[in-house]
Amino acid sequence: MPTQSAGTIGFLPEFIAMNLPPDDDDRALRIDMLPAIDVIFAILALTIVASATLTRLEGLPVALPRASQAEPQDLPDATITIAATGEIQLDGETVEIDALVSRVGDRRKAILRADANVPHGQVVAVLDRLRQVENLQLAIGTEPATMP
Repeated sequence: MPTQSAGTIGFLPEFIAMNLPPDDDDRALRIDMLPAIDVIFAILALTIVASATLTRLEGLPVALPRASQAEPQDLPDATITIAATGEIQLDGETVEIDALVSRVGDRRKAILRADANVPHGQVVAVLDRLRQVENLQLAIGTEPATMP
């Protein structure tokens, strides 16, 4: 049976006993808010930068046709938009169909976003011009079909 000797508290040796400060310690406790404010501002700055770089500028608003078999694609190097009015834009800038090939240049991936009300002939004409760009991978922009 263990015996209690001088210098121990119960069964614990002295060196395990907690050394608490005296109750008359007059040091005021304070919370330093500067590091917390710095962290909040850093998070705010990162959020602003991230949201600015992730915003996709696609130019004209178009009513894309719906497709049930559409698959998400990587972000394109160029976005060609054909509005219902027939206006053609490359990355938000209006361009004539004759200048489209030279403006696309050496980009490798492009997406064609044509309004659902654009005549088929105009879409084919733009596709025909874009086929003149060597090594251009072209995708057609659609909206996901709604499930019944």
